[in-house]
Amino acid sequence: MTYLRKTGLKIYLTTLACVMLLFIIGGNNHHRHWVFDVCLYAGYYGVKMAPNLGFVLIYQVANEIYPTEARTTGCGVCLAAGRMAALLGPLVYEGSLGF
Repeated sequence: MTYLRKTGLKIYLTTLACVMLLFIIGGNNHHRHWVFDVCLYAGYYGVKMAPNLGFVLIYQVANEIYPTEARTTGCGVCLAAGRMAALLGPLVYEGSLGF
């Protein structure tokens, strides 16, 4: 079975919203009942899983709707910006704390 791209993106965004909600609910109430612990862990592992699904879907949609020159440049800039943010993020955080 295959899904349309828009359906896949809707499933991805709905899943991400649900697992974030589970994580928030479980994190705020995990000392009250074991059900909240299950919500916490389901939300945690869901937050780790859902962005990977979304990255694959969005990358595929970008490959299909943009011309080759724009796609190559846009994906390259986005990947480079992500790597620069990963490189500079810890330094900015430590600088903001005054270490």
